[in-house]
Amino acid sequence: MTLDGEASNSQQPPVKRSKLGGIDINSDEFKRILNRKSAHQDKLEEVEFEKLGVYFDTLEKKEAMEEKMVATMSSKCKAYFCKQCRTTCMYKASDICKADGHRIVQREATQRFFQCKQCTTRTVTIDKFPQAACRSCGSTNYQRVGMWKERKVTLDAEKLTLTADERPSLDSLVR
Repeated sequence: MTLDGEASNSQQPPVKRSKLGGIDINSDEFKRILNRKSAHQDKLEEVEFEKLGVYFDTLEKKEAMEEKMVATMSSKCKAYFCKQCRTTCMYKASDICKADGHRIVQREATQRFFQCKQCTTRTVTIDKFPQAACRSCGSTNYQRVGMWKERKVTLDAEKLTLTADERPSLDSLVR
């Protein structure tokens, strides 16, 4: 508005200034500036390479530990034998035997790792073979396994898919 109260159409919007300093975006100079690298790019790549090295070293250590634990089929542990009850407990003495004042002897034992063949529930025992039935399914069919469960990685190429010949048709499902 002017002083007279009239709107002036002669005013143009303010011209936006480019932050590029007047360089044309399509010019060769602009493209050269965009493609330019830092003078310290090699040092940056060296630091990133060192970080990757540290990362992969820790992954290798974890994998080596995992392989060791999977291969470990038995390990030494402490077992507690109550002379009066004639029972053996792993890891700590029975609270009942302690409360009744029974004579408890600490022994070195070997713990072994097993897995139920039917439901794959894992169990640990200090006997040669588990005496009790599986807690999940009640089976007594066990197999020896490692301390840790082996991790199996399936690749996309290994996954099985049904072909058109193997898929049931809707007509066969309706019957």
